[in-house]
Amino acid sequence: MNEFKIEVVRRPGYDLYEIYLFKRHPGGVENATIKDGEIKFSFVKEDSNKAKPLMTISGLFWADFVRAVAEDLPNISKKEVDAELKATKYHLEDMRKIVFKEDK
Repeated sequence: MNEFKIEVVRRPGYDLYEIYLFKRHPGGVENATIKDGEIKFSFVKEDSNKAKPLMTISGLFWADFVRAVAEDLPNISKKEVDAELKATKYHLEDMRKIVFKEDK
């Protein structure tokens, strides 16, 4: 399981969006930034305000950026979703039989 979190902070007065990529640790966070085209990580103490955004995007490009990322996400077919729902339905039916078994 990926423990990294992404947080988007809107700065409306500047028409900017800041994207933070971080992982919480006791006493601080592992903060990701981009330097020379590569993601670099640094530890920032919890009581410090020195965390930096991974990237900052102008509000002019925000909608296009989000659309491009969303389009690149893998598509899940309706067939796969239907199969999962069918399996879940049968699992719930089995669980109801176990949980609500009548005493005879």
